[in-house]
Amino acid sequence: MRAGFTLVELLVVVAIVGLLSSYTVIYSNTTRRNTELYVEKARVGQFILKAKSFTLSTKNRTSLGRPCGYGVEMQDAVAPDRPALAMFSYSVHDPSSYECKQDAITLLPLSRFDRQEVERFELTKGVRFLANSSQRGELTRVFFLAPDPQVFLWIDGAAPLPGVYAGNIYLETEDGRANTSIRVASGGEVSF
Repeated sequence: MRAGFTLVELLVVVAIVGLLSSYTVIYSNTTRRNTELYVEKARVGQFILKAKSFTLSTKNRTSLGRPCGYGVEMQDAVAPDRPALAMFSYSVHDPSSYECKQDAITLLPLSRFDRQEVERFELTKGVRFLANSSQRGELTRVFFLAPDPQVFLWIDGAAPLPGVYAGNIYLETEDGRANTSIRVASGGEVSF
């Protein structure tokens, strides 16, 4: 008749429990990181759609000085430790003109607009714009121009061109282990 467990049996049980608990800790950290990343992705999408909504509210522009539209700009070079998105309102600073467009599809040069920061959105600690992205189609600025709204996208730092249909904002965790993207199309649609 046995009185208890042998030392080998106890060591095997302790090893199995340690292995299972380490997998649980690793899995929960990965899940937490991915959850933070996807929550941030939704918040960035909402911020862009907020600029579009503000632009739609200027559709019936009757007074001089009301914005022609709103834009969102990715600002990671300004403060790399606190990447952010900034929303700006744009108005024509020529008091004799209500025109915000050069023609049906061309935006006036940005130097002809007065730009005022409306709101700032800092990314949550632990999430940043994808560092050293070699992927094409990286979006640096989105501009919604009333009344349609017409959408202008700055892709890879270049000025907006007709025929550019979509750009992406890439996000990653600080440790670089998880990343995701947000796609903004030329119609102003934001997709995840």
